[in-house]
Parts: sequence; C-alpha cells; structure tokens
Amino acid sequence: MSIYALGDKLLTDKDLQVDRTNYFRNSSLEIQTGKLRSDGTLWIFDYADWSNKDHVNETWTVSVFIDNSQGKAPLYIQSWSSKFGMLFGNPINTGTQGISSFTFNTGNSTAETLSDINFVIATDALKYKDLDFDVKYKQQMLEHGTLVTSWTPNPQDIQSKIQDLQNQINQLKK
Repeated sequence: MSIYALGDKLLTDKDLQVDRTNYFRNSSLEIQTGKLRSDGTLWIFDYADWSNKDHVNETWTVSVFIDNSQGKAPLYIQSWSSKFGMLFGNPINTGTQGISSFTFNTGNSTAETLSDINFVIATDALKYKDLDFDVKYKQQMLEHGTLVTSWTPNPQDIQSKIQDLQNQINQLKK
C-alpha cells in the first residue's frame, strides 16, 4: 500500500479517487482575462452540469491555473455557500503562476443546497487595496475525486461544438 500527501493530509490508495470528467462549462486551455471586483473576486465558473442533481457524501476537487506574473496580490480559488461556508485553495503569489485547488466533501447535499455554491478567483481585499489589475486564468476544473488531474473539456461543450459544426455544414448544403 502506498501513502500520499495531499496538503496536510496523508492518504492511502483506497482514499484516492479520480473521475477526470470536467463539470465546469466553458472551461478553456486558452488564457482568459478578467478584472477583480472591488470585493477582490472574479467570477469565472459556470457549473450548471454539477449543481442540477443531488451529490450526497461525494468528494470533489476544484482547480484553476492562474497566471499571476503581473498581479499585485496573491490569488487563489475560493468558494462560499450557506452549506460549506468559505473554502480556499493554495495561493498563487505575485510574480508566479500555477494551479490553485482544494478538495471538499458534499456531505448530505441536495441539488437545492448546492445551487448557491460559488467558485471564484479571489484575493484578500482587506489586506490588498490596489486591485486594479488583470487576472489571467485557464483550465478551470471541477472533478469527482481527490486529485487534480490534467485539464479536459466539459463533455457538453464538446457536444455543443459538434452541433454548431453540423449546423454550419447543413447551412452550406442549402
């Protein structure tokens, strides 16, 4: 049996779970850019695929690649909801880039209790006052399991692109 470190926790083979299905819509390998709001957050995730059904006692990992090489404050993935409170990923310090992530368990959640969960890129707006800078990010992932895996597109995004191409082909045939 192998033992792995995940943050400050030690896990065995039976603790590790991997699904590799990305439940975030409109996630991309291409760098996207946005501005922080005055509260220090940038909304970046569309997770409709995930919150439309019950997820009882399931383990999930959320991650995002953040390019903070030109930033003015450390950035991290953050979540908040009435069910879970606030959850924070590891910080990506100024002048660096990397993946910020965290793992959580849904407990006795239903689709209704999951519908108010929000995932954002954030910084400490009380500590850092100059928040007027571009935030660059890519590869948003929400996946079943305990590990961050390499980025994959959302299956519905792929299907939507296929349908768009089919529609274009049908238009050309007319």
